[in-house]
Amino acid sequence: MNSSIARGFGAALVVIAALAGTGAALAQEPPPPPPAQPVVVVGNAHFVRLFEDVVLMPGERAERDLDVMGFERVAYLAAATAEAAVIGRIAVVTAYGPPPVPVENRLMLGFQGTTETRANAVQPVIGPRLRVAVANLTAQKVTLNLSVYAAK
Repeated sequence: MNSSIARGFGAALVVIAALAGTGAALAQEPPPPPPAQPVVVVGNAHFVRLFEDVVLMPGERAERDLDVMGFERVAYLAAATAEAAVIGRIAVVTAYGPPPVPVENRLMLGFQGTTETRANAVQPVIGPRLRVAVANLTAQKVTLNLSVYAAK
């Protein structure tokens, strides 16, 4: 009888040790990875998401600055969505400075009775600092994504 009690007690200790080991393993899980960084610099290139899921109300404007000193050209990739079909456009103005001097760009985001528009453009770098300004010239709120890729 004593041997069966000892075996039962030994089995209980094994179960407790196993459960304690599981708890320790759960407590030692690695932390979640850090959030993605918005700027990526690789060798001779620089990638930035200037506007990421930015909601612009009708008539609203927004602008962002970026240091592009030492780069030769800048490529833009933009997309905008609206909740319903809309006619109008998102005006995109680029300026180099200081002081910011607007330069012509070929980035046109025009809605033509659709809910989505996309565009891309490339232009030479004309100054050390780039300012990208956008304005919602539609009658609806839109969500804008605009990325800049600078290369040497």
